[in-house]
Amino acid sequence: TEETVPPVSGAILFAERVPSGEWVPAGKMCITHYCPCRKCNGRNAGKTASGAAMTPGRTVAAKGFPYGTKLLINGVIYTVEDRGVPAGCVDILTETHGEAKRRGMYYTTVFVWKGAE
Repeated sequence: TEETVPPVSGAILFAERVPSGEWVPAGKMCITHYCPCRKCNGRNAGKTASGAAMTPGRTVAAKGFPYGTKLLINGVIYTVEDRGVPAGCVDILTETHGEAKRRGMYYTTVFVWKGAE
């Protein structure tokens, strides 16, 4: 079943920013959460694979999407800036390890942005 969860603090809600183009379903994906700590990132703590600053509410890790791709998950727009998860999963950055653990794992439909911003 799909689950709706509150957005990560600092997230840009879809209603706040409606670009021109369209959101295309990427399919039902496993959603997990991580934070900038060593437990979640090992020796890369505090860094994204793309070199972008880790920003809770914006940064996600996903395989199979180019860096900079916009994903719409439960009404929140995120940007792919990190890697480190298997295909079919999206890992949403949170502020703290406790928040990442509380949010856990669930499945929901993810949409990918196609068009100019």
